[in-house]
Amino acid sequence: MTFAPVNVHAQSASLPAPAAIQRGERLFSGQTSFTYGGPACIGCHSVGGLSFPNGGTLGPDLTQVAVRMGDEGIQSALKTLYFPAMVPLYKTRPLTPDEQQDVAAFLHHAQASAPPAVTPQVAAIGAAIFLLFVLIAWRAGRGRLRGVRRRLVETARAAAAAPKIAEGDPR
Repeated sequence: MTFAPVNVHAQSASLPAPAAIQRGERLFSGQTSFTYGGPACIGCHSVGGLSFPNGGTLGPDLTQVAVRMGDEGIQSALKTLYFPAMVPLYKTRPLTPDEQQDVAAFLHHAQASAPPAVTPQVAAIGAAIFLLFVLIAWRAGRGRLRGVRRRLVETARAAAAAPKIAEGDPR
């Protein structure tokens, strides 16, 4: 399902309050539970602006959902939660109107504050782990090849020094 882009400049007249954005982020990330006990959005969805790891992969990334769906689309989606995977989870645990507004405020804010997909810290940790494994492999295997070569050379020298047996010799 695709949505037509919405005019972002028309939405900027009613920017969400910072307190609503914070409450929405806490609800989305599960730091604050929903009133009726629905699961946190972050269990299935990712969104830019959250610290690493920034969410699940079962559902779509919601970083740009405000651009794709607009105010009315987000409000409708949060009110009905009509997506097939979400219906059984939220059918008896709907979001309250305040929770809907706070999560919508957070989603509007997320599109403007999305960090790069791989943060420098994550890249540095990955590089350090890679180098650690290279060092361990080098250390564990550095004498192995020398030992194998040494045995091959000794076997070849021993074979060269042994007396030659003539083809017709019955020994």
